[in-house]
Amino acid sequence: MNQKIYTRFAMLFMMIFVFTAGVMSQTTIEVYIVDDYDDSEEVVTSLDPEHPAGEMERTSSDLEIPFDKEPQIVGLLFRNLDIPAGVQIDTAKIRFDVDAVKEGKTDQDITAQIKAALVPTIDSILDEPFGISKYTMTNASVDWSPEASVEKHEKVFTSNFATVVQEVIDQAEWASGNNMMITIAGDPNQTENKKREFENIDTDDGTITDRTPLLSITYSEITSISEAKAKVVSSVYPNPAQGTFYIDNPVAEEYSYEIFNITGQSVARQSHVRTKTVMVNTVNLSKGIYFVDVETAGRTETHKLIIK
Repeated sequence: MNQKIYTRFAMLFMMIFVFTAGVMSQTTIEVYIVDDYDDSEEVVTSLDPEHPAGEMERTSSDLEIPFDKEPQIVGLLFRNLDIPAGVQIDTAKIRFDVDAVKEGKTDQDITAQIKAALVPTIDSILDEPFGISKYTMTNASVDWSPEASVEKHEKVFTSNFATVVQEVIDQAEWASGNNMMITIAGDPNQTENKKREFENIDTDDGTITDRTPLLSITYSEITSISEAKAKVVSSVYPNPAQGTFYIDNPVAEEYSYEIFNITGQSVARQSHVRTKTVMVNTVNLSKGIYFVDVETAGRTETHKLIIK
């Protein structure tokens, strides 16, 4: 095996090892609805002139998905999500508590779509017409076909909508502690009274109980070994990057950088860089996770970079 191939093979093995070591850091957060107005309903299609499309119900005694006399969308605002930017979302589910079992209604087949408002954070569900649907929604959507309700207060979990949450946190302005609104809606042309009825935060006079909707998210932080070592001199920003990013190495007279994809393949390299800051174009790089090696006088610092 010639030296060049051997070196590339050794580098690939090292990068796979670094990535595997980083994925070991996994965190789960659980967040309840905490405000009486954070689980609301909005009429999607009016079947009754007294209840026009866009009408909001913010104080309903339960959450009816996806129909209550008319097709409706349910908005669930979860606050203060401790999810750092740049992490990988592994699972996202909402746990509901069955409020009522009604033969011929809550035992029929239904399918709803789970999305989220595509904004970095939301202060509140608006107390005005179309207070939920006025927001731009994620491109990602996950279908959910819950089993028939059998017993009151049984626990029901949604499908895994990790792709929906990932799209929200991949926004450049996302930061840990932001709020996120999840939406659930069905067929806007539905006319049959088929639905699931779940408890909301109004249970027990507005107190948070085990019957309140609960969001559970598990995420992984991918950190290279080099990033965990002693003080890092160079920096890569913005991160996540879109279009271009910058490498800053203020202490070096000359340095080089090399970019590797998640499999350890080198996708870009530049040597003999003499400027403190260099701009790198990402137009030829696919979206995903990369590692940027910055080498100065025999010292290499590795930065994880996400390209959107």
